[in-house]
Amino acid sequence: MKIITIGLRLLGLLSLIYSSYALALTDALPEVKKTNQDHTAYINTQNPNYTLSPASQKKLVHQYVEHFFAPWTGEERILNTWQVQVIQKNIVKLFQQHPGYAQNNQLHTAEWVNQIAENMNLAGFPSLNLPAITVHSTSARLLPTIEPSYSSLNMLHPSHGVDHIQASFIPANTPLLVMHISRDGAWYLVLTPQFAGWIPNHDLAFVNQAFMDQWKKNHSYVVAVSDDKSIFDMKNIVRAKTRIGMLYPLVKSNDKSYFVLTAMSDPNQKAIIKTGMFKKDYGRPFPMPLSSKNLAWMANQMVGMSYAAGDAYRYRDGSSTLMNLLSPFGIWLPRNPTEQVRTGKFVDFSKLKPEEKEIQIQQKAVPFFTLLHTPNHVMLYLGKIDGVPYVFQNKAGFITEDAKGNVNKAILGGAYITPLNFKLENATLKNPAINEIDGMILLVSKDQLHIQQITS
Repeated sequence: MKIITIGLRLLGLLSLIYSSYALALTDALPEVKKTNQDHTAYINTQNPNYTLSPASQKKLVHQYVEHFFAPWTGEERILNTWQVQVIQKNIVKLFQQHPGYAQNNQLHTAEWVNQIAENMNLAGFPSLNLPAITVHSTSARLLPTIEPSYSSLNMLHPSHGVDHIQASFIPANTPLLVMHISRDGAWYLVLTPQFAGWIPNHDLAFVNQAFMDQWKKNHSYVVAVSDDKSIFDMKNIVRAKTRIGMLYPLVKSNDKSYFVLTAMSDPNQKAIIKTGMFKKDYGRPFPMPLSSKNLAWMANQMVGMSYAAGDAYRYRDGSSTLMNLLSPFGIWLPRNPTEQVRTGKFVDFSKLKPEEKEIQIQQKAVPFFTLLHTPNHVMLYLGKIDGVPYVFQNKAGFITEDAKGNVNKAILGGAYITPLNFKLENATLKNPAINEIDGMILLVSKDQLHIQQITS
């Protein structure tokens, strides 16, 4: 059985992450900013405004909500118990082989890894099977430790500064299934709607059936369209921060604010429901109507956002950027590029030549409704302007080669619109994107879409 996960994806990247070569650094941003960064500019007579009917979108939304609450319901879970166990064992093997460098620039020791593995107590997995919810925003870890593992001390290394134990960011109010507890009781291994990872025990609270029923009962939600905006309780205390794409059960609204449910922990780590509020500017009724124009508006809110592997420091990487971008419309994406092929229809390019891939994209890709996929990255296809295909992507940078054969890295470090075949004036990409693309994901069938005439 093929298991597609964060842990196994890391195993496939070892040859890159732990290689010893160094690069010179250049800045790709000046070249990138020559490209129009307004997504609405890519909707025109060549790339019309596609819309999806409310009836068709309703089916997507139903699937989205099923996935979102899967840790509680058991339906549509991203991973089963056996898969989570295999993943954890593979992650331990990965760090036993490549423990990496600590924050003090010293190599981690085998003893360090073995102590963590002992604390994981995988022989006793699963020790729990309890529904829960995050009461604080938190970072999921591949191992139950806050200590980092860096692959290189060389600032010119392509993975310099990347903590390879960092898995992803989890917003407050995310449904969870708690599957296991570390020996020291400080960490829980949890299944989220998108992945599995370890989080500190104080960042969650356990829920009962009454809590889950109240959280889901009215089926009316608000989705955040802005990051890091305060959610206040009725005593004007900040209880959480918004995250683009996050769902909040709606209680009521007025001209200025949405009133939503938010979770807190009681002294016994049992979840209790409180009402929170945030400004209407920071959210929209879920789902937002699905159209090219609305997708362009949402993507414009994310242009320029910083890149961070594994969503470190509350930023995003490429796959989580598109996951959060599509969430307000009820389009479900798993967390990682390898798993995201499970959404929509995947068109396999693995046996095609670059020019054949370009033909397939030209013939079958629908602007704003198609993702271009590589084994480790994903991009939103925006269509062609004057014969040039464009994409929206959040990426650390590009490996380039100059006329003398020197290999360098051009830093992007954020979410921007770029030509698919991005070029620099004095260098070429070592491996152009069209070469790396192994397929495309058609989020919605083209025959379900309608063309809305553009009016001046």
